[in-house]
Amino acid sequence: MAEMKEHKSYFDLLRLGAAYCVVLMHTAYNGLNFDVSLRTGWVGLAAISSFTFCAVPLFFMISGSLMLDGRADVDSLLKKRVPHVLVPLLFWSLMHIFWSAHTGGNWSLSFIWQEMTEALQKPVNVSFWFLYTLIGLYLISPFLMMALERCDKKQHMLILGLVVVLKLRTLARILWPGFYVSYLSFDVLDSLDFFGGHLCCYILGWYLGKTEKKLPGAVLLLAAALTFAAILYGTVSRSLPSGTYIQDFQSQSSFFEILLAACLFLLAKNTAFNPEGRLAAVLEKLAPYSFCVYLSHALILRIYSFNHGSMPLSFTAIVILATAVYIIGILLGQLLSCIPLLRYLSLGIGKAPQKRKVSFG
Repeated sequence: MAEMKEHKSYFDLLRLGAAYCVVLMHTAYNGLNFDVSLRTGWVGLAAISSFTFCAVPLFFMISGSLMLDGRADVDSLLKKRVPHVLVPLLFWSLMHIFWSAHTGGNWSLSFIWQEMTEALQKPVNVSFWFLYTLIGLYLISPFLMMALERCDKKQHMLILGLVVVLKLRTLARILWPGFYVSYLSFDVLDSLDFFGGHLCCYILGWYLGKTEKKLPGAVLLLAAALTFAAILYGTVSRSLPSGTYIQDFQSQSSFFEILLAACLFLLAKNTAFNPEGRLAAVLEKLAPYSFCVYLSHALILRIYSFNHGSMPLSFTAIVILATAVYIIGILLGQLLSCIPLLRYLSLGIGKAPQKRKVSFG
């Protein structure tokens, strides 16, 4: 029997924070594409998006740290891990299809069947692409775990070196496109960038979780701040001249956002909350519902847009709406978890989240 692993509160913090970032990122998209100019509102939205795009690599790092750390045996994978993602993906895809049927006035079985068939091939909503990629990463996890555990020091250095090289290529592609095309656009390196480059984050998460070296918090904060500043500056400086929102610096599989995510991962890990602390208990209670936030937020935003005619464009309205959607997602997760069948279908959870006894002494 596998040894029970210690609960790590910093994962709860990262999950909840990353889920809010995803909601904010998608809520702000229309505002970022409207009236691109050097005004406080647009620059504020650019700042938000420059930070929130690190949420996806952060999710992959969390998954890699957990799955590759002795949790990727085939039996558990097929019976628990993949269904935990696949069943809710199908459930929420069906909810999107039902909403499309409602708004389009087409409730025919042929329409619903066609949409569900297409959902098996590609996401019915763009936000679900992450789950398709995650399932693929889950399926190769036993082989990755076996390989990583058997590597010696030199082999680990080679793997980390490849990760760095692959991500530095994305930096060169953004900053020096001519140089990249001439000298760094190799088919062999393109072939190594599996799963749209997100395999690198998945493996990097394992290394970040395993490392015992602690960088000073001030160093990590400075690195995160400088990286964020570079992303924001690049986004603003490229978008303003063209009057079009350009996301080159905010790519979720590129050097900048991955570096920012890694800094945040280590910051949370190095300042982990006391497992018996009150805040840690609150985070642990809410963390299981971060998945519901991710799964439900796109549908909630679709419903909002349909009923209001459009998405908000101002900075303040976007933040308020994103916060409201996030809270609704948490509450919805709590509500669904009360009904066993819906808990499994919508959240992939077989048993209700356990409440940990907490000492406040």
